[in-house]
Amino acid sequence: MIQRIQTIYLLLAAIVLGLLYLPLSIGTASPTPEGIYADGIFNVYDNQMFLGLNLLPLLDYFTAIFLFGNRKVQLLITSIGSLFSSVLAGFYAYMVLHNSAQIAVGIAMPLLALLFGYLAFRNIKKDEEIVRSSDRLR
Repeated sequence: MIQRIQTIYLLLAAIVLGLLYLPLSIGTASPTPEGIYADGIFNVYDNQMFLGLNLLPLLDYFTAIFLFGNRKVQLLITSIGSLFSSVLAGFYAYMVLHNSAQIAVGIAMPLLALLFGYLAFRNIKKDEEIVRSSDRLR
């Protein structure tokens, strides 16, 4: 399981998304009396939707690690996690740009997770092609 490079990529994607639960800000803006920028910092704890939106790809990538025995399902789960990561990155970018906030380090986390998800997907697909070619030889 851990010998395969895609497992490392999936683990890195899950860790990167898990880092957003630390006090990393996605953007900073001038404080508003109410809303998501009440404290002047836009982070994952500002709204329940942000928490859920970040948790979906994190759980997908983490679940895909343990599906190493079924590569087709692992491909599907990884692609769904990548889709959720891209939605998360787009949503964070929209929220930061729409509210004219300064971009912070946390905005790159979903993009890194998307990159690691893509690399994992590519290596899982390569493994699947190797198994198919060896099945033809038998």
